[in-house]
Amino acid sequence: MANINWDLEFHIDPVTLQPTTTTVGTIAFPTYGNFGGPLYTNGQLVGAQPLPPPDEEPLDILDQFFKLHDAGTLSDEGLLQAIIDIKPNQLDAEGDLYAGITALALIAQMALSGEVLSPKELKHDVKEALRDVQSGVQHLPPEDIAGLQNLLVENAPYIQVLGAAVQDLAETAHVHVPSHGHHGDFVLL
Repeated sequence: MANINWDLEFHIDPVTLQPTTTTVGTIAFPTYGNFGGPLYTNGQLVGAQPLPPPDEEPLDILDQFFKLHDAGTLSDEGLLQAIIDIKPNQLDAEGDLYAGITALALIAQMALSGEVLSPKELKHDVKEALRDVQSGVQHLPPEDIAGLQNLLVENAPYIQVLGAAVQDLAETAHVHVPSHGHHGDFVLL
């Protein structure tokens, strides 16, 4: 379905892990559908002038959850639980990949802000998020693999740090992370 917008990126400050409008020295990540990604709503990055009228429709169930989050109907924790509760086969490979990465980012963001999941919730949510990432990567069509590879190259200085953060999160949750790299490092490809 091509719901990952590989050429329409938002940026994350690698120190604060907060979204930023700055593009230099930041982690670039693609948006999803019409509502997926911080500083991205209704098919436009915030700051783009002018924002279109709010008439864009969500492209799938994941994008619907992002729209509800943008509208303030879902909190970060509510978005996380909605993503985790998506049933297998409700999303294509892109959706699985984006959902898993978003869930991991939300878990990390919640932990940084002091919101604590129970050990059982943490284990379940990390396990489901990693399953989604793995399923998404395994089933991506070639054009999306190229987009993912470009993303990894573009963010090369941060990939090892992000992989270590995922590994730490998994260890905290007591979840095994499948690895293909040296020394058990988490890698996408």
